Amino acid sequence: MKKTSAKLPFILMAAAILSSALVSCKGKSEKTAKEEEKLAESENLLNSLTSRETEVLELLTEGINYKSIAGKLIISETTVKTHVNNIFQKLQ
Repeated sequence: MKKTSAKLPFILMAAAILSSALVSCKGKSEKTAKEEEKLAESENLLNSLTSRETEVLELLTEGINYKSIAGKLIISETTVKTHVNNIFQKLQ
């Protein structure tokens, strides 16, 4: 449980990087090979998340705590923690 809390800053940073990569790359008409590769990696990572993991990640990036996420999604706090652990594993 405490491990998850320690991982949260990493997850939030990864989400911000992925969002930034998608926004910056999609706005350009001519992309360099490096930008194309970065966009593809970001999209692959995001596509590897389940729809529920994506929902949890979006709520985390809004700064919402586990208990509130559980209430919004009508799931247990333990399930939220499981989703966060799954997200972390996929982003490693």
